Amino acid sequence: MNIDGGSGDDLLVLFDHLASAPNVYVFQPDGAGASQFDRNMTLTYVYDGIEQTILGGGKGNDSVEIHATQHLEDLWINAGEGADTLLVDSNGSAAGGTVDGIFGVVTIDGGEGQAGVDELILNDAGAIGDPSLVTVTPTEVTGFGTFFGSGLVQYAGLSQLTIHLGRNND
Repeated sequence: MNIDGGSGDDLLVLFDHLASAPNVYVFQPDGAGASQFDRNMTLTYVYDGIEQTILGGGKGNDSVEIHATQHLEDLWINAGEGADTLLVDSNGSAAGGTVDGIFGVVTIDGGEGQAGVDELILNDAGAIGDPSLVTVTPTEVTGFGTFFGSGLVQYAGLSQLTIHLGRNND
């Protein structure tokens, strides 16, 4: 399915909160300048011109991969119940990825008080070039240099935060 937000402020809401089986959600570029959302590689939405996207995850032990965001796109993830893994990495689970494709604000809510251990992984291990300055606070991770495009990640309700830095003097 293709969704074109056109002009103005647009919101795309993806609710999967009733799903009890584990799911894999992937946000990635579609290769033609738009974004693509996949659920278990069987349900696909290609979207463009959307300023804010919200995912309400299911009850299972889900995996959310964020490969990139569009410029000025804010992405909100509510992981839902279960022990969820949230990965920000241009290559997904493959080696050599970066977080350079994050150009908006990514907000992740692991679900405080919900059962399960939720982990956020920011993988910039494939980064080369200038060193990055990364700032971590109890609620957000920001970067300067090659860490993130022009975006940042805000978070709450997580059990673990893991950051893999690049090959520079980060």
